[in-house]
Amino acid sequence: YFWADTFFAWSNKEFDEFCEMYKDFKLPFWCQTRVETVTHERIKKLKDIGLHMLAFGMEHGNEEFRRKVVKRNYSNKLAIELMKIPEHLDITFSVNNIIGFPGETRELAFDTIELNRHFKSDDTSCSVLIPFHGTEIRTLAEEQGLITKDSILTIGNSAEAGVLDMPQWPKEEVAKLRNTFAMYVKFPKDRWPEIKKAEEDKEVHAKLSREFIDTYWSHRDDDLREAVKGLF
Repeated sequence: YFWADTFFAWSNKEFDEFCEMYKDFKLPFWCQTRVETVTHERIKKLKDIGLHMLAFGMEHGNEEFRRKVVKRNYSNKLAIELMKIPEHLDITFSVNNIIGFPGETRELAFDTIELNRHFKSDDTSCSVLIPFHGTEIRTLAEEQGLITKDSILTIGNSAEAGVLDMPQWPKEEVAKLRNTFAMYVKFPKDRWPEIKKAEEDKEVHAKLSREFIDTYWSHRDDDLREAVKGLF
């Protein structure tokens, strides 16, 4: 697993040098990048040298909110088009999302769910925002009185509810959506009333979780065997 926030931030020269070097190894690998950096040519090159899985940071599905708050300026139409590339190249991929931004509402978070429903991703993750020092999001949270300037945060703060308790969307409610986010994305919309019940009812949540795993994760062992084929 290559740990880099955006694997495609390299120049063309650096990218080509990596591909030239790594083709001698071809060990299956996983890397991550941002949605708007995707190109067919680059993903094809990585597939040829062993790419097994890609993780994409998408963060938010409302274009205006994403541009103003998250500082990601691309259209949903472009995102949908680009996410077809790994699908066409038969590359396993996941889409990473964040909820609980300063000023966000449940309705805005559902824009993120709706956008994810356009992707045939193998995985859909959802994290609750942690506003670290040195980021514009942190400054915004402080300006809105959602966190004090001397609060020190770590990844561990992300637990389920995060740290921002917003009047329009309390952190306990944010946690409920986080815990059912992938269900809303993957299950048909006629199951949404049942998923809403799962936000409150642990037994319903456990039942849907088992169904989700059986339906969408049953291929995992086969994928792993394929990834290591020929290595031992």
